[in-house]
Amino acid sequence: MDVETARHRTRADIVDLRRGGTEPERAAGDAGPWLRANRALHERMAAITPNQLPGTTYVGMLRHIADASVRAVPGHSTRAEPYFEKRVTIHAELVGAIASGDEARTTAAAATHNAMT
Repeated sequence: MDVETARHRTRADIVDLRRGGTEPERAAGDAGPWLRANRALHERMAAITPNQLPGTTYVGMLRHIADASVRAVPGHSTRAEPYFEKRVTIHAELVGAIASGDEARTTAAAATHNAMT
């Protein structure tokens, strides 16, 4: 789906993705806001693809995971700063790759993203 997003992104999409890509960075270290910002960024990416089946499926999966997950305690630091920092870097590259429209770069960024647990 990320390559489809890279193929079909508009200038307005790029602005939104870059803006949305900074939200997880601002929330890094605070699990609840970070998870919400991360999910919003992924939902925005999914909204770009014209192929509604994978986009809708992906958003449904994200929402199910959010609903089924243990809720983070507001203001509680997970003490996982290195994890957050790495995720922020990975998401920044994914947004940059999609914005560039470079399919090979997007594929590599998505693979790195998906390999990070």
